[in-house]
Amino acid sequence: MDINKLRHEIDGIDKQLTELFEKGMKIAAEIAAYKKDNGLPVYDKEREQFILSKVSEISSPDTKNYALALYEKIFELSRSYQEDVFPSMNKSVTR
Repeated sequence: MDINKLRHEIDGIDKQLTELFEKGMKIAAEIAAYKKDNGLPVYDKEREQFILSKVSEISSPDTKNYALALYEKIFELSRSYQEDVFPSMNKSVTR
């Protein structure tokens, strides 16, 4: 096992994750615009629960709890970003 090779692989994954995160946040801004135009709140409990259910199904048992925690954080960041993009959006929904 070569730790430098493994770290190089992780570096590549980090790059891909960052690119996908950026792409997701751009789409989150578009979703925020739609929600604002249609009077919808930033927080969508049903959507988040649906995604968590899917993540739970496709994750391996060893990493399932970590994957769910990751998605909880992604949701938190996405909601925050949507609120930053459109500060006047309805934030007063119980999470």
